[in-house]
Amino acid sequence: AVVGVVMTIVAWIFYSFNIFTLGFYLIPFVINLLFFGWILGIIAISIILRYGSAANSFAWGLIFIIQPFTAVFYPVAVLPKAMQYISLALPSTHVFEGMRAVVSTGILPMQNLLFAILLNLIYFILAMTFFSKMFARIKEKGLLLKLD
Repeated sequence: AVVGVVMTIVAWIFYSFNIFTLGFYLIPFVINLLFFGWILGIIAISIILRYGSAANSFAWGLIFIIQPFTAVFYPVAVLPKAMQYISLALPSTHVFEGMRAVVSTGILPMQNLLFAILLNLIYFILAMTFFSKMFARIKEKGLLLKLD
């Protein structure tokens, strides 16, 4: 929250960019995006706990693996059909598509928001289940204190 406030002030001072001219419709999308980031963090922590520091590169690369599918820089419609199916299974895609719609039309696209919330809840349950299984596995094998 502090970083968000500081970056908003910096953008306003140096670039005359006022996010509040877009309305408050972007806030639920930003919250969903942060929540998806936490989900990816839980998955990355689970993998690092289970496989040790050798899995660090995968944890750092996780976001780069999914980034082409999330429609950050371009709409989903420009992706090949097979990639669109993968893309629509990610909550971040619905967030960016929804943000794009808010910026271009000024209207809150409820379908994108609801899909993002639903997918985030599903992935959160899956991530917590994965974390629980990985944590139980490392406790069972005594790997919790292993640092390499």
